[in-house]
Amino acid sequence: MLDVTRALAAPFDLHSLLERITWVARQLVRVERVSVWLHDAASGELYVEVAGDLPAVRVPVGRGLVGACAAQRATIHVPDCYADPRFNREIDKASGFHTHCMLSLPLIDHASALVGVLQLLNKHGVQRPATGAVRCRGSGARRPRRCGPGPDIPIVDTEAEALARLAG
Repeated sequence: MLDVTRALAAPFDLHSLLERITWVARQLVRVERVSVWLHDAASGELYVEVAGDLPAVRVPVGRGLVGACAAQRATIHVPDCYADPRFNREIDKASGFHTHCMLSLPLIDHASALVGVLQLLNKHGVQRPATGAVRCRGSGARRPRRCGPGPDIPIVDTEAEALARLAG
C-alpha cells in the first residue's frame, strides 16, 4: 500500500500506476484477477487498460457487467457470473480465463464524471456456486441489492462495504 502512495506522489505514466494498483488490490483483497476499464466518453465505450493477459477489448457502456456498472454508476456484486444474464461470456472465451464471481466498482472523479470501472474477479477461498443456482437482482444506482440464494447473503450498500466484505 505504501508503494502505491509513493507512486501517486511521483511523476508517473497512467498504465504503470494502474498495474501497480491492481497488483496491490489483488494481494490485499485476495482475488485471482483485477482489471481496470477506462471510459472513452467520445465513443461511449469502456476499454480494458489493465487486466493481465486479456487482449484489447472495448465494450459499450451498458453492455455486460462492466457496462452495467458504468451505466448505473453502482457497485455490482455477482456471486455466479454465468447465472447472470448481463455477464459477457465472450471475454472469458477470448482470454481462456473462467470468471466465477465478480465485484465491479465504478470509478468516479471529483467532478462526478465516469472515469472507468474496477473489477475484482474470483475471490480466493469462496465456495463456488453451482452454475445457474444464483440470480442477482436489484435496480437503480446506489440502491441496496441482495445477491444470492438466500437471506444469509448480506445487502451491500456502498463500495466500501463491498470491499470490506471481499477482504473479510
